[in-house]
Amino acid sequence: MGQPVKIGRIDAEWLGLRPQINLSDVRIYDAEGREALVLPSVENILSWRSLAHGGLRLHALRIEGPRLAMRRDANGVLYIAGMKLAASGEGGLSDWLLDQKEIQIRNAEIEWRDEKRTGAPLMLSGINLRLTNRAEHHSFGLTGRLPEALGRAVELRAELTGQSAAQISGWDGQLYAELGYTDLAAWRPWFDYPIDLRRGQGALRLWGKIEHGALRQATADVALANVVSTLGEELPALELASVSGRLHAELLADGYRLTARKLEMAPEGGKPLAPVDFQLAWKAESGVLSANMLELAPLAHFAAALPLPAELRKLAFELEPRGQLGDLAFEWQGTIAAPAQYRARARFFDLGLKPRETLPGFAKFAGSVEATDAGGRLRLQARGAEIDLPRVFPQPRLVFDTLDGQLDWRRENGVLSVQVASLTFSNADLSGNAFGSYAYQGEGSGSIDLSAVINRADARNLAHYLPLGALMGEGPRQWLVTASSPGTRATSSCG
Repeated sequence: MGQPVKIGRIDAEWLGLRPQINLSDVRIYDAEGREALVLPSVENILSWRSLAHGGLRLHALRIEGPRLAMRRDANGVLYIAGMKLAASGEGGLSDWLLDQKEIQIRNAEIEWRDEKRTGAPLMLSGINLRLTNRAEHHSFGLTGRLPEALGRAVELRAELTGQSAAQISGWDGQLYAELGYTDLAAWRPWFDYPIDLRRGQGALRLWGKIEHGALRQATADVALANVVSTLGEELPALELASVSGRLHAELLADGYRLTARKLEMAPEGGKPLAPVDFQLAWKAESGVLSANMLELAPLAHFAAALPLPAELRKLAFELEPRGQLGDLAFEWQGTIAAPAQYRARARFFDLGLKPRETLPGFAKFAGSVEATDAGGRLRLQARGAEIDLPRVFPQPRLVFDTLDGQLDWRRENGVLSVQVASLTFSNADLSGNAFGSYAYQGEGSGSIDLSAVINRADARNLAHYLPLGALMGEGPRQWLVTASSPGTRATSSCG
């Protein structure tokens, strides 16, 4: 082992045809003379392979109740019981451990010191470990108790294939980790999170897939509460009362894929959101997004704390989207900000946006939409819908008991053409049907050809549905308002 060793007692016997050597009160010291490992009881069952290899090979190594010191020095080198683990190009003790048939450690105590960090030593107890090796196949299992301040228990398992610890790129396999109830923020003295996690308690299970020495896939079951985290510089904290569900992340050849199943979130001080399933696959010049149901209002609220482009966060704040999107699917080629090609579809319920610049606002819209870069179709089946047109009407908000219809549009050679085959509307003042078309050549305001059949109308409120005088002319508008007033006769001539 290359370390100073003291042994209190040695007993030898036979286990069948294999020699067994039992050691008691074994103490191993590091290079500075510090006690690095105490082994009250060690069972060594020797393997006859030792003769063929010319070195010690064990059929089984069983250790009861050891007290072990592990550390990482300021240069990042790992030591177990004062023995240096393999660095790049070195096998050493690590390869010797992988060459033993079975190693068992029961009821161990481990002290972890990290000289690259300033945290106090981490003490783990009740550690049970088993390592079995069959040529290039290695199975590893570990369970243990955490300090009370950190949580309850931890479990690690691995099934790996590889030859040498010095050749990490040649390893493949599966990993599993389970962490009982724990205080995630309390781990910060010993663990660097990829985000600034300030608070959070809960439990998690993690599965990982190793390919060529790198983690390529990871799946996590999470159940967390009271989460406070900052996801980027100059961003406000993301606060969640709870979050639970299954997340799966996968590295692709030139991108990644993120999937969620039954993901439930509750904003701090808000009601829980409906469970959501979604998948996001993103490559350098393309992507796919799908989801079964998205609640827009809380997602827009979260947008301020998410590491999104500043323009997108601003847009979410100004539009205040609300409602639900169902059966969402969006595929694109090119950059997501300005895709060269795209295809999208979704159902929407109670959908609403605030008006912004030249765009109208609306609320309580329901229906479906299908769209591509060449065109699309919008179907409306709304009850109690509202349309907000502050640049068009003096009383900008129009409310309809029913609003049903279909709108189709196409883009071709820089020209946008819109067809309204039929739009049925009704409210307390009027009911009818509208149809027509709109064309935009890329300049000016475009041209519109719109017809309407009014089945019922209350003339006293006609002014509510007439555009502003700046749009239709103040004279014609005033004439229509005056002419429709009860008991009034108006005459006018228009050129």
